[in-house]
Amino acid sequence: MKTYLKTRIKSYKGTLVGIFIGLLLGRLLNVSPDYSTAILALFIGLIVGETFILIKWLKTKKQTLTTN
Repeated sequence: MKTYLKTRIKSYKGTLVGIFIGLLLGRLLNVSPDYSTAILALFIGLIVGETFILIKWLKTKKQTLTTN
């Protein structure tokens, strides 16, 4: 159970970094952001964060397949 929770915490860190990147991009691209811009930036950030997690998962899966 501890291993699972540690893995999830690491996943959330990647997602939060992605969301931060999205918010930063939204702020840089728009001088006076409104709610729709903030939602779009959060969505983009969430996609970036989940992509980080997916890439890491695919690398781990590939290593597992090659060692078996």
